[in-house]
Amino acid sequence: MPRLISQAAEFEGWSLELTEPRYTVGRSDDNDICLPHASISSHHAEMILEEGDYKIIDLNSTNGTRLNDERITDAKLRNADLLMIGHILLSYESENVLDAPPLPDVSGTFVIGQARGRPADFKNLSPVTRKVQQEAHVNLLTIVAGVLALGAIGFYAFKFLTA
Repeated sequence: MPRLISQAAEFEGWSLELTEPRYTVGRSDDNDICLPHASISSHHAEMILEEGDYKIIDLNSTNGTRLNDERITDAKLRNADLLMIGHILLSYESENVLDAPPLPDVSGTFVIGQARGRPADFKNLSPVTRKVQQEAHVNLLTIVAGVLALGAIGFYAFKFLTA
């Protein structure tokens, strides 16, 4: 049987077995599940039983509803989900456990490491060719050498004039 268990200090030890087909959740006393906390809207959410588990629908609440740390408007609850209504964290437990997804088909084979070099249809899409890169490297070296030469000339001129 599904149930909600409080993980919040404000409602420590609180848990509820879910037996009805529909629940309203909110801060007001007229809700089926009343959680009196300032972060929870008066009529915050609705829970509807579907195929053994509940679907939660946010009713345009102020602080929202989060499922496993993602804000949702409606979502199906699954075993071990963490549900945050306002700022109150609840865990959802259910006896319905999802089957693992099927493994991918591995009937084909793929051999790694046989091909060497570039494929025949390989095209370099870079706008900068290797020749342009080498020319830029040479130009940079020329500029650095020029700056160093001017610095050395300036240094010796300064020494000569101040001596």
